[in-house]
Order: sequence, then C-alpha cells, then structure tokens
Amino acid sequence: KPAEGELPAFGPSARLDIEAEVGFVVGTGSALGTPVGTDAFAEHVFGVCLVNDWSARDIQAWEYVPLGPFLAKSFATSVSPWV
Repeated sequence: KPAEGELPAFGPSARLDIEAEVGFVVGTGSALGTPVGTDAFAEHVFGVCLVNDWSARDIQAWEYVPLGPFLAKSFATSVSPWV
C-alpha cells in the first residue's frame, strides 16, 4: 500500500495484472428472476469466449480502503474475437 497521504501519479501503471477468464454469451434469455438449470445450459448459452480482465494493482492498493476496488478493476477488458 502507498504511504499515507501519497496520491497516485499520472502515467503508466507500475503493477498491471492480466487475469484470463472465460465469458459466456447468452443466446436465449429466461424469465426475469428465473434461474437456468445446468440441464438447460445448451438452450440458453450461445457460445463461450476468452476474456482478459486487466487490473491496475497500484491504483487498487491506493483506492481499496474503505470501499474496495473501483477504478483499478475498470482499467480495461478485452474479449476474444471468436465465440
């Protein structure tokens, strides 16, 4: 965590973190508030793709207290071109 009172400086992130994740593309929706069971997965999911969640961990350390990460987690997200 940065020193007390130290503000982040404008510039490139010193602690960029990329997390590989899996994304699901919804095909057919369900009734509002109705869960979709695993047996109906193929009926409701159109496809699967790769997603990268980019996080600026140096910003996250600065903003984490008292409310948790906001700007650090909204740094960037990229989605694969293929579903």
